[in-house]
Amino acid sequence: MGRSDILLRDKRNRRAIIIEAKKSKRESDMDKDCDAAIDQIVAGKYAEGLYGYTQIFCYGVSFYQKQAKVKKMGVKKKYCPMIEIRQPLKGWDLMLQTM
Repeated sequence: MGRSDILLRDKRNRRAIIIEAKKSKRESDMDKDCDAAIDQIVAGKYAEGLYGYTQIFCYGVSFYQKQAKVKKMGVKKKYCPMIEIRQPLKGWDLMLQTM
């Protein structure tokens, strides 16, 4: 069980967001790096430590200079269930984790 770069927890509504970030060497690598970040969430089993949470959202983020690209885990990867967030994120605890 690994640790993500950013973990947001909504304890009241039992939801969590896992974010893994990558720095891209080229703009053309941003898609690949987002996918690599999502694969790292799965391989590291980051969601396994979130007991009692009913919704877990997983995002891969890549950065190149001042650009950012964000991908959410697709439906085919069933490790993290994906449901659209339709309300502002009220009550979320931000926990930045260092490597």
